[in-house]
Amino acid sequence: MLASVGLGAAMSAYPRSLSLGEQQRVAAVRALAKRPALVLADEPTASLDRENRDVVLGLIESGAAGGACVVVATHDDHVANWATRRVRIDATGLGGEVG
Repeated sequence: MLASVGLGAAMSAYPRSLSLGEQQRVAAVRALAKRPALVLADEPTASLDRENRDVVLGLIESGAAGGACVVVATHDDHVANWATRRVRIDATGLGGEVG
């Protein structure tokens, strides 16, 4: 799975030797490695460039296709629009389903 996010060579690297974006990609792999039933992701693409954002979204999407329920909290419109269902929470705590 690390190879699928461009980190196959980093298998034995120490976390402190990885960039923030690399650490974030490793975290996505770790979250999905055991094929959990539920994945909670808080800003899973916040430190990533567009290319790596799309790689991680693809990984998360494959986890969902494998049966996982994936809940993502994000401020990124691209990530929100990627979702199959969206719930918006505004500053008052009120919002609603938007799609």
